[in-house]
Amino acid sequence: RAYNILQWYGTVVIDARPGDLPRLAESLVCPDASALAALPFRDDALVIGSLPQEALAVLHGRVNKCVYTLQPELMQPLLQAFTFLSACPTQKRNVLPNVVGGRLVVGHQGHAGKLAEWSQCLNIVGVVNLAPNKVPSIVSAIPDKTYYHEVWHSDGEPLWDTTGDGSRLLDVLPEALRTIEAALEANPSGRVFIHCQQGRSRAASIAAALLLAKNSNWTLFDAVAFLALRRPETELNMSYAEALDDFAASLGRARSVMRLQEELPRHVRGGGVARDFRDRKS
Repeated sequence: RAYNILQWYGTVVIDARPGDLPRLAESLVCPDASALAALPFRDDALVIGSLPQEALAVLHGRVNKCVYTLQPELMQPLLQAFTFLSACPTQKRNVLPNVVGGRLVVGHQGHAGKLAEWSQCLNIVGVVNLAPNKVPSIVSAIPDKTYYHEVWHSDGEPLWDTTGDGSRLLDVLPEALRTIEAALEANPSGRVFIHCQQGRSRAASIAAALLLAKNSNWTLFDAVAFLALRRPETELNMSYAEALDDFAASLGRARSVMRLQEELPRHVRGGGVARDFRDRKS
């Protein structure tokens, strides 16, 4: 999960480990309480190692949401899995899409526009573009263009992410899932990148559907909860949530869309343009 925390908007990295050790880009190394007091307010913090209590208390005062801790012994496996994270602490950190369930990568049009720059970092072998009318496809960024899928409905239009669009999601879902599964099967160590414009509703819906297909005891609630922990921007159009609940029921799962509305209201919306998740209370 540490990789995804690093990709969230507003995450500050505090490395409390002394000595000559591998570091993460854009991190503060062994800061004291006064240095932390000078930090701009941030959404989240990732602390590697242990801070003194005074310094930790100051950090909590500068963070709006959560302070996460990464034990020092977990740095080595993190950097083995994502070697590109290792960098000089003063170097700016590249913000990449979120990795979900190991082999899915979910992001937005900004990530898609720079796909050629980072695709090899995350071993991208397939792409599902859910906004092909707005976001140009960069087919040359992956090894086999067979697994670059632009999602168009049979009516000739893309998904619109609007109220009542759920049935159209179900129409395009089988081909999107087949493309993802074929790409992953053909490339056992590869990942598939799913994106729309904002990476909140359409892309999240396809990712949730694949999680449902791959986890035989999961409900829609389980899939969205899992996804949202890794990509907090997740905000499914309610029409898509209802359609995915139907999809889950077709797989023999209990319906859970009402539970999703009640317990994870920030991750569903009625329709229209997605709200800015940074402006909402946790």
